[in-house]
Amino acid sequence: MKAIIMIPYYRARDKDLNTKIKRVLKDGLKLYFLYRKDKEISKTEEFKLLARMLKEQTRKHRIKPSKEIAPDSLQNPTDPDATYRKKGKKKHIGYTANIIEKFDDKNRMIEGYDLQKNTYSDQKFAKDTIKRLGKGATVLTDGAYFFRRYRQESQSQRHKDGPY
Repeated sequence: MKAIIMIPYYRARDKDLNTKIKRVLKDGLKLYFLYRKDKEISKTEEFKLLARMLKEQTRKHRIKPSKEIAPDSLQNPTDPDATYRKKGKKKHIGYTANIIEKFDDKNRMIEGYDLQKNTYSDQKFAKDTIKRLGKGATVLTDGAYFFRRYRQESQSQRHKDGPY
């Protein structure tokens, strides 16, 4: 079996980053064109990830502008399901979680959680949670979960809004 060796680049300075990205792209393209017809290598997961990265993040062998790269494009070859999301001014790569907690004056207990791709919206989490809640629960949320339709749906199930 032939081996594919990729050399990682760590701790790159911003001014050097563009040069290094171009070098990695050049190396990736060389590997792709060298091995794409090799039946054994082209079937490996590593080669498929390389092909996916080139398809999703380049056009005509050049890096796409970041605004043209889809949030669900390959972000990390060691975690191909990780996604990209910009929320407010912060950029996030990976996953997002929603935690459901029940409490009273004396006790607190995590009742459930949901882990999704980073592109899963807070409003979708809210809708999922409202469906799972029993009638008459008081719902405490921050502003990220507010969406008029889900609030109306929640109130129709006799959930009470509470301050966060």
